[in-house]
Amino acid sequence: MIYPYLKKWAEDNGWTMGKSRIHGEYKGYPFTAFDGKNTKYFITSLPILSESQEQGILEDLEGNKDLLNISDYSINDNLLKVVFTEVTTPMDQDEIRTYLEHITAVFDRLDIKVAGHCFSCQEEVYTEKTLVDDHLVLMCSECYGQVNNAYELAMSEHETEDKKYGRGFLGAFLGALLGSLGWGVLSYYGWKLVYLFAFFTAFASLLGYKKLGGKMGKLTPLFVMGSTVLCILLAELIANMTGVYLALNDISMEINGARLPFSFARDFEVLIELIADPEMGIRSTITTKLSVSLVLAFLGMAAIFRDMKKDISMSALKATKI
Repeated sequence: MIYPYLKKWAEDNGWTMGKSRIHGEYKGYPFTAFDGKNTKYFITSLPILSESQEQGILEDLEGNKDLLNISDYSINDNLLKVVFTEVTTPMDQDEIRTYLEHITAVFDRLDIKVAGHCFSCQEEVYTEKTLVDDHLVLMCSECYGQVNNAYELAMSEHETEDKKYGRGFLGAFLGALLGSLGWGVLSYYGWKLVYLFAFFTAFASLLGYKKLGGKMGKLTPLFVMGSTVLCILLAELIANMTGVYLALNDISMEINGARLPFSFARDFEVLIELIADPEMGIRSTITTKLSVSLVLAFLGMAAIFRDMKKDISMSALKATKI
């Protein structure tokens, strides 16, 4: 996320604004910043550090933790991440500048140079500002080409691999069928929040798709959502027909003293008559329940598929020059 203070910093200092992060250089060092819940994150890409250089950065941050309002910091994969807590007021422009001045002075003191050093190969070559995994780094043209070639190869392999759609569809249906059992039971007993179970049914369908060996592909959402919708409708039908049969059976026991044999055609016909009768209110109840359920299932699955698509793309990072 980018809140107003970071947005203003980017505008005033010529940093690039992405969808959820800002990127720019300060005194020759590349930084990426973004907002979290009551927090700000600053990430700096660095060359390979010696043990003394890494220790020097960590010791300095620990010693100035309270002064700079730092809540957490770490160095992993040549990326320095520093987190600031914003309890009462957001980190303003002066505080951002204070941190950047401080940390770049630490880099200079420890003789950490990034200008002319490729983040990937660490060679002293001409570099350009590049986004890799949404982090600003300095990268040479050769590494830039290698990263994107690897990305394109990974995407191509994903598109051409056998998705095993047949097994995946069977798994999706079986998963949705199992997931919808809970829906049917809760719907029969009149639980008003039964539509929340739609997400579980969709998740069970996706889990079944994967368990039977289905691979992520363009048809995967269709199979999962189709199975979810079909099984929810089936569960709702069975729940309502069960209610109809038991009601008719009670009447038969009261009048004839005998149980009424089950008849799908008869019970279905009675159910249709009840749904068609506006005074019963069954039609509006079922319509509302199913509509809300399917929307929630769709929104939930859309989020899951977005994350899965991101995981696929993360298997090979893409580089973008800015």
